[in-house]
Amino acid sequence: MQFPTLDQIVLDTITLYSSTPTLPRIDFSQFHTPLVVWSGNGYYTGRILFRNSPAYFAVEAEVEKKLENITSITDVVVVSASGEKHAPIILEAAKKHGKKTFLISSSQKSTGREMADDSIIMPKIREPYTYNTSTYFGYILAENPELNLEKLRIFLIETLTQSLWKIDFWDFTSFFVVLPNEFVLLREMIEVKFIELFGRKIARDVFSYEQMKHATTVVQDEKELFLCFGNTTGIVYGANQINLPIFNENDYAAMMLVAYYLVGLIQKSFPPYFMESIENYTIRAKDQSGFNIGPWVEV
Repeated sequence: MQFPTLDQIVLDTITLYSSTPTLPRIDFSQFHTPLVVWSGNGYYTGRILFRNSPAYFAVEAEVEKKLENITSITDVVVVSASGEKHAPIILEAAKKHGKKTFLISSSQKSTGREMADDSIIMPKIREPYTYNTSTYFGYILAENPELNLEKLRIFLIETLTQSLWKIDFWDFTSFFVVLPNEFVLLREMIEVKFIELFGRKIARDVFSYEQMKHATTVVQDEKELFLCFGNTTGIVYGANQINLPIFNENDYAAMMLVAYYLVGLIQKSFPPYFMESIENYTIRAKDQSGFNIGPWVEV
């Protein structure tokens, strides 16, 4: 079975959202003190969306306890691409405690959407399981739907790619991505993407410039490549370092796609670890979880 690399899915995601005439925007003023709940990279997506709000955050296993113990919670916001799996369980718990519910999802028809008091549904494309690019990008984009996607596409295929033209990623066994402090909440999303695509085949670290001050480079390696976004001070972390431009210093959605595109370019330079493993993984995951999981997430 053939699967696209992550950089191609990033470009397909831009095409999808460029061709969507009207994109919804999340009205954050409707939430007073929400409990934001998610799983996987939805966890970090939720933290990005509500980073400027007086919100509480939880994974599924924490919901009941937080609803019982934090009386100031007014709403429960569930981030779930499918609107299924754990979403209905979380929404049911929220309603039991008398909380208003809101679903952020990519599925027009789901149990979660039927249960939630309100929802926002973003479009998505068909993409390999775990990529979750069009989904989570869409949720973050709902914060600022006016992002110039055509300029972002040109930035990726011309500006960013040109910055890397001398680099052969295959020459390296570890990658160290450094982010501007403003985008620190993307750190785990990028790191998880490395893990999903490469497992332990290559080493990777992702930190902000502020986090880099804390002994992250004591032990160096001659086959480690530093990929530094927005390095305005010219600081050097290692012998092999590329300073990369950023598209917009204030836009999380754009920075997410830029970082994912970079990971996809690295993916193309290595054997197809993900492509060779994802089908067997989804069989195991389906048996373990009981959910209907396949190597593709359909529209």
